[in-house]
Amino acid sequence: MQISRAILREKTNMDICSLEIQNVIKSIKDNKIIIVSKMQEEANSLNILLEENGMYWATTYNTIEGLSYVDNCRIYILKYDDDDNEYIRNIMNKVYEASKTFKIINLLELKDLHDNKDILKWINAENTSENLIKAFNRSLDLKNKNLLQQDDLGIYKYVNNKKEDDIKKVYITNFNVIKATRIIFVDKQVEGINLILKSDSGEKFKRIGEVSVFDDMKIFKNFLASMDITFKGKLDDLTNLKMWINRYFTFNVEEIHSGVKFITKNDTRMLITNNGAILGKSLDSTIISAEGIDINIKDTEPINNEETKELMKYIFNFASKEKTICILGSLINNLCIEQSETLKIKGHHLLIAGESGSGKSTILKNVIAAILNYPDEEIKSIGLITNFALIKAISTGNYPIIFDEYKPSLLDKYKNAKLSEIFRNSYDRTTVSRGDKTLNNRNFVLNRPIILAGEESYKNAEKALMERSCIVYLSKQERTIDNENSMEWIQKNEEILNKLGISLIKVILNLDVFSYLELRDNLKPSFTDLRDRVLNTAINIATGIEIFNILLKELGLDEILNYADLITQNIKSEILNDSQDSLSSVQQMLVLYNQLIEDGRAQNVKEVIVSKSGKIYIKTSEMINQILEFNKNVGADIIILSLKDFKKQAKKSNYILDTKYLHTYTGSKRNSIRFDVYNKKKLQELNLNSIAPADMLEVADENSDIPF
Repeated sequence: MQISRAILREKTNMDICSLEIQNVIKSIKDNKIIIVSKMQEEANSLNILLEENGMYWATTYNTIEGLSYVDNCRIYILKYDDDDNEYIRNIMNKVYEASKTFKIINLLELKDLHDNKDILKWINAENTSENLIKAFNRSLDLKNKNLLQQDDLGIYKYVNNKKEDDIKKVYITNFNVIKATRIIFVDKQVEGINLILKSDSGEKFKRIGEVSVFDDMKIFKNFLASMDITFKGKLDDLTNLKMWINRYFTFNVEEIHSGVKFITKNDTRMLITNNGAILGKSLDSTIISAEGIDINIKDTEPINNEETKELMKYIFNFASKEKTICILGSLINNLCIEQSETLKIKGHHLLIAGESGSGKSTILKNVIAAILNYPDEEIKSIGLITNFALIKAISTGNYPIIFDEYKPSLLDKYKNAKLSEIFRNSYDRTTVSRGDKTLNNRNFVLNRPIILAGEESYKNAEKALMERSCIVYLSKQERTIDNENSMEWIQKNEEILNKLGISLIKVILNLDVFSYLELRDNLKPSFTDLRDRVLNTAINIATGIEIFNILLKELGLDEILNYADLITQNIKSEILNDSQDSLSSVQQMLVLYNQLIEDGRAQNVKEVIVSKSGKIYIKTSEMINQILEFNKNVGADIIILSLKDFKKQAKKSNYILDTKYLHTYTGSKRNSIRFDVYNKKKLQELNLNSIAPADMLEVADENSDIPF
């Protein structure tokens, strides 16, 4: 019984195969196109999909092997992957010479099919026969002598041989085109091409450029830029090559962006990297970044519950709590650049300063760079980079950028001035214009958040930069055993910090603009002691910590609480000098002159500062002259204003109330000297005890007049 069933089954299979062969032979005679697939199930689905068209018949490779009649057949072979060459070669050996049309349909190039290589899934994904026929029409007919063709020796054309009344091959290249992709250079707003070429020696080359390389033979040869690959045709051949590549190879379009960046496209937020665009749980390999840094997070897994539990024992303990909160909060909020730009919210800089050996570079590399998945070699010394290179780097994408070795005392005044300008403008995301060799202006938008480390703070303690930054000071003396143990664990577990980074990025990608704004609004009441830019800095840091809390909540872990006071503490201590506001240039100059008096460096103090009737009179011009003299001889670490600017700003800030003339006598001669009346209360609030002590005794000559 079992034998007879097996014989019956074999006979049935033979009958089916014989019937299929007859169907294929009939289709060939009816001038139909034969589509060759690997599986009968696929062939059946294709026949159903293309039934209404009436021009096609799909069958399998095994059926083709059994054909006895192939004359003038038209064959389309489905190529599933790069390993199908032997299967295709066998079919070519069987039918190529007898065929009048022979196409290889590269399914790898069909949109939405190249990842799973399964045409059944592609058909079931609501793709129509028109989609498939469009792919057929864009596949090269290897038998068409009116088209360019290629073999192992290169790309060739057929030309008439008048002497022999025949046609012959004329090679225009010594390379094949393996793959081509159209490119949109988004930031430049131009079209490009990505070519994978194979030389006649078998070596592969990748070339990326603008499509204009096909407009000129010299430019195209420069584009090839190799001894192994050569174009030897004429200009018409180059034009035909461009059209040939476009029709038969460029099935997909890629977007190339300048630098790693967060963007929103079609209401979907994504992070564009060199390996593709990360969209939540998926990766779109048709949107990539060029230039800038190469962050490799394509294969990084998100952090899990157990890893996060262990991480939380150490991640906020590598320095004192107020410092780690400010560093990590700033870092995480920097990744919300796309939401911030949409809401026109300024992003502050992060400056980590401290003595040599205090751990600045260790934190940059093992904490900040690890979370950002930032390559170590991309952490640049800011003193060695040119001004234009710095502008270009900060404008390439919007992913955070890291600099080390910031030492303004070792830089000349022009470099410091330029750095100050760039730092101030990048806070506002200013556009910088530069001319290029084509006499056109190129715009650079300073988008990337800046993370900076060095032994010194900003030159001259510039108020504009201090208020635009979160500054964290480190010291070897303050470092504890617990801090060192935490950093040691962090250094050994870089992979976990890499995972933390990708998990935070995915949280941010799912955080819409309104939710981000709501987070900020809810945090603002926690910082009643701060205002203006430093308030924005505090909210930025706290928002970063709240985004961390979102991740912790998703993993079912306890949130970080009671951190607002720590942020305020660090800002007041390092930026505001424990006052309500950072010192302006006017205040800094007054403080400096007070120090000169205390150190005995000021000259003729009684002639410069006079107290009468409870008021403070200062000869401002002489005070500034002495400050300038001190700066010339010794050097002052502040910005020194001119007399005109000082007086203008001092009046606006209510330090100078009025201008009066005091009368003095030299013998019988009466002199009138111009003094400025200063606000005694505001001077005392600055603790300028040598200028306006609380118990000041009036210095007055009995013959002098009250200046009213």
